[in-house]
Amino acid sequence: MSLMKRGDVYWMFLNRDGIRYQKSTGTNNFRQATKIEQRFREELHLKSHQLVEPRPEMTVGELWILFLAEGDWKEWHKDRMKMLFPYWGATPIGRIHKSMVVDYRRRRHAAKTVTDTTINRDLEALRHILLWAVDEDS
Repeated sequence: MSLMKRGDVYWMFLNRDGIRYQKSTGTNNFRQATKIEQRFREELHLKSHQLVEPRPEMTVGELWILFLAEGDWKEWHKDRMKMLFPYWGATPIGRIHKSMVVDYRRRRHAAKTVTDTTINRDLEALRHILLWAVDEDS
């Protein structure tokens, strides 16, 4: 068994393809920890065969946090997300479509006098984060 209790929480320890994974299950219930560990093992197995299931219910805000933790972000990403986050933060990534981008452009122009170039740079940061998620199978 690769579960171990540290304090009040179970942690899982796995070795796969020479990589050691150490992760908190976030629970003190052994049965829940076992289920979480099993899901994580299945995700690793699917990832090793490049069969990762997309998570369209993930919000842009959650993806942004993941990008900050694991991605190769630059300072301009953070600067652009200050403008993007209020509009896109709670939007599930599977529901983003062209008319939302048009609406974002309209709102951005109405809120403050900005050039199209500035808005394009905002949207380029969003596009970069979304493409990173595709590449990383997040």
